[in-house]
Amino acid sequence: MRIKEIFWMLGLKPRHRVYGTKKVTYELPIDKTVDTMQWLHPKGGTYVPSQHEIEQLRSFLKPGDVCVDIGAYIGDSSITMALAVGKEGVVFAFEPNKYVFSVLQENAKLNRDKTNIIPLNFAATPEETEMEFEYSDPGFCNGGFHENMSKWKHGHAFKLKVKGKNAYRLLQDEYPGYIDRIKFV
Repeated sequence: MRIKEIFWMLGLKPRHRVYGTKKVTYELPIDKTVDTMQWLHPKGGTYVPSQHEIEQLRSFLKPGDVCVDIGAYIGDSSITMALAVGKEGVVFAFEPNKYVFSVLQENAKLNRDKTNIIPLNFAATPEETEMEFEYSDPGFCNGGFHENMSKWKHGHAFKLKVKGKNAYRLLQDEYPGYIDRIKFV
């Protein structure tokens, strides 16, 4: 833990920081042009779509299959899965963090000619609930649910209320035609 994080843990925290996005276009050997929205959070990293990963997924996923991405973040795995199952397929992308969810929504709107991503702003939980996720920085980049763990152990000082829903029930109720086509979670 860094010195400033000790102060954060004691309650002396900076205000929340909001980071923008930048559109980046990649040329892949098979899937050709793929657009992504990169989150400009300094700890967010850069997502570069990989033709190799898409082809690995295509070894067991077919056009029209359905995938579920739990903890979708900005949609890096969602985009890869969506390219593998094509426009006829669907990727349900669960992301409870409202700050990163906005980036996921932007990524879901891109590549609509070859992908179909449905972003869902929930955590996948056994029952409908509201919970508190904890993050390590004021931009809410890296965190999660740390039940029964001392904040001093995990070092995440920034709290965010998120909603949780039973993923199976949600898909069954709101997207019933897709349940039997789920091939990858």
